[in-house]
Amino acid sequence: MNHFKMTMAAVAALALGSAAQAAPVLWTMDNVTLFDGATASGTFTYDADTGTIGSFDLSVSGHIPFFRDNFGFTDYTVSSSSGGTASYSSQYNTFFFDAGAGRSLDLTVTSSLTNAGGTVPLSLDTNQAFFTADVLNGFGIQAISGSVTSDGAGAVPEAASWAMMLGGFGLVGGAMRRRKVAVSFA
Repeated sequence: MNHFKMTMAAVAALALGSAAQAAPVLWTMDNVTLFDGATASGTFTYDADTGTIGSFDLSVSGHIPFFRDNFGFTDYTVSSSSGGTASYSSQYNTFFFDAGAGRSLDLTVTSSLTNAGGTVPLSLDTNQAFFTADVLNGFGIQAISGSVTSDGAGAVPEAASWAMMLGGFGLVGGAMRRRKVAVSFA
């Protein structure tokens, strides 16, 4: 009987534990095209619960010669592993990825990203405070299409679910232990 009380106390402690925390979600840039024909691609992690950006690896390539020759636009990558920085403005739903040396990639989405994942189009509204753009020293090339997609965070069971599962195993184990089975060898 003492083991039963200890098991039930453990189950109760699990049931009263803290809520589960979802992991940051990996988002992928899909079909992002700038108006000069260049494309942006890559991934970044974002935790909507805490508003933090984790690792990111984004690249821009394929600028037309006019922008390369007259404005200095070249292919580049902005990455957390190479010293890039990132921030998020909830006021404008804009992610700022800064590669340094005047290079940045600003992504404005039409609605807030969540840990549930999904597909969120990029905002293509030219009247917004921040454009979805490839920015070099204040001059930007606006995106004409694209979205960010994610499968969402994996399911994280709540503590009460774990408690019910463990309690069920305990009850089944207790019932099996009490059961008398006659074994005969023929």
